[in-house]
Amino acid sequence: ILVICMPKIFFLLVLIFFNGAVFTSLTGGVDFFGNTFGFFKTDTFSDEIIQKGRLYIYISFLVFALGLWRGTKKNFKPKVGMLNDIVKNRLFGLLFLVLSSLGMIILILRGVDYNAYTSGGASLERFFIPLGIVGISSLLLNRRKNIIFILAYSIICFLFTIKVGARAEGLINLSPILLWKLWKNPKISYILAPVFVFGFLFVVSFVRIARDGEMGLYTVSDALTFVFIEGGFTSNLVLMAMEYVDTNGYAYGLNYLGALVSIFPKLAFWMANSESSYSMSSALGFYYDKGLILSGFGLGSSIIAESFFSAGWFGFIFIYLYAYVSMRLCSHPSKSEYISYLALCSFGYFLFGIRQDFTFVVRGIVWYSILPALISLFFVKFYKGRKRGDF
Repeated sequence: ILVICMPKIFFLLVLIFFNGAVFTSLTGGVDFFGNTFGFFKTDTFSDEIIQKGRLYIYISFLVFALGLWRGTKKNFKPKVGMLNDIVKNRLFGLLFLVLSSLGMIILILRGVDYNAYTSGGASLERFFIPLGIVGISSLLLNRRKNIIFILAYSIICFLFTIKVGARAEGLINLSPILLWKLWKNPKISYILAPVFVFGFLFVVSFVRIARDGEMGLYTVSDALTFVFIEGGFTSNLVLMAMEYVDTNGYAYGLNYLGALVSIFPKLAFWMANSESSYSMSSALGFYYDKGLILSGFGLGSSIIAESFFSAGWFGFIFIYLYAYVSMRLCSHPSKSEYISYLALCSFGYFLFGIRQDFTFVVRGIVWYSILPALISLFFVKFYKGRKRGDF
């Protein structure tokens, strides 16, 4: 049962965590769903939009769970050690890990904060940091023990996340380790993986709060409350999307098409800065407060909100497909070594793409998973041959 559930429940927990505001009315406490506290929007949403948004999110949970269940690979049991003999380029794995580590260390020494990090103050370093995903995946699939390198990188990644406050980047870089443990030891990971992720989010948020004197939240209880309010606050994007389409109409799938063409850098720049863009984050930014959203003070994004932004109630189709593809790729290691490699590299983007535009998922997987992996595999195949072993 545990093998079947993981990482299925893992994906579902993340979706619920980032849309948890809809449940506050059920707890008997303060219902903050629909209350943006003046953040991007000074007026409140209408009761009609709030009720419609709540219903859309509830149904989205069910559709997402159905996609996860249908996408889980059947008639295949993962075997411990089945990937240990896969040929991968250890040299490239270490190289990617070093480049990623240098990017994080430079930002730590420069004292870059989260606002500067997200608003273009660290563009060169941000280019190298995601390469650690491929580096970790390469070392995990290598026969030789690389625990020292992986542990050292994990410490650097954790310090970077604490110092800069970039939680998603820190967890995405370590996500191959999580998926690897889910594959090889699902009974232990059933408890440890969610505790690690949400504990990681809590610690980083607590440190960020403690550094901010204006917040005045220094107790563990207040920090924990802040983490869940901040995470669940993302559900308000569904209401913002509904209010937006009432005035401006739907994107009719062009936001997803735009995500696919944004893998080209010039088009990606246009996607982020053009007022005629079909990117949901940009559209809401121009509709509410472009300066805040596009400079790093945004709410992230939401696959639920983006699906409605694209096609209204037909957006459930995308939610189902997203869950199905994510689980089809990541539920178990594949008999193909290359598919397993791609799954490790892509898992973090699928997982945290739940709180991002689809553009984030597409560009992340293409730029920082597929292309670096292809470079590594090309080097192995055409310059080092199909030799079994490491170097």
